[in-house]
Amino acid sequence: MVQLHQGSSCLLVNHELIDLSPIIRVYKNGHVERILRSPHVPPSPEYSTTGDITISSNLKISRYCYYPLCRTPTCSRASFSEIYEDSWKVLQLVVSHSDENPKMEKEPWLIDHGDFDKIFIGGDSAGGNIANNVILRAGIEGLNGEVKILGMILSFPYFLSSSENRGDCLFSKIWGFVNPSAENGIDDPRIEKPSRLAKLGCLKILVCIAEKDELRNLGICYAQAMEKTGKSVEVIDVEGEGHCFQILNPESDSQKCD
Repeated sequence: MVQLHQGSSCLLVNHELIDLSPIIRVYKNGHVERILRSPHVPPSPEYSTTGDITISSNLKISRYCYYPLCRTPTCSRASFSEIYEDSWKVLQLVVSHSDENPKMEKEPWLIDHGDFDKIFIGGDSAGGNIANNVILRAGIEGLNGEVKILGMILSFPYFLSSSENRGDCLFSKIWGFVNPSAENGIDDPRIEKPSRLAKLGCLKILVCIAEKDELRNLGICYAQAMEKTGKSVEVIDVEGEGHCFQILNPESDSQKCD
């Protein structure tokens, strides 16, 4: 790759170090090229609040709070920097608002509009994997205020297994790139077909899969395993679409409501 810097006659030549097309390319000088992007849609200022909130002494994140126009259960999506652990801290902070703790500075929006009996956690792709790991931890360790998660929504969840995925496939290479110290590679317990499913800390599960998604089979296996534990499981199988098509192809007829 050759980059021409505007206003300079200097040529900077970058040699690729890792090519994860069509997602990202990483170059030896540290430059990261994001190939695949999704549009940024800002929240409506009339129905949301923004700002910084401290999760712990060494973690500060930006957060959005949305007030829905319709009175239906809502999903909360957490921001994170260290993935699993930070997501857990965010969830614990949210449910702490159900406790009568005068020493805690609480978010007024959550107090005024949150229903701690109707918490759903969801995510797509890697976000689905993170949601599963966080809810599994909630089932094992419990949540602040003894809050229970009602349901989980996994959209095209990012699960891997050496029995299903080649080590050189894009999904496997991405996992190796973001977590090079992963235990057993793509058979790492956080990314591999989950165990201890009976301890999952929620009652209802929605799993979305797609016909052309390379991760489809593991999504099916996950749903079937959850049904065996007695959980209420619903599966949506979308024909003719691939992984996270709702983001990569937002105009697709497959995601339009009738």
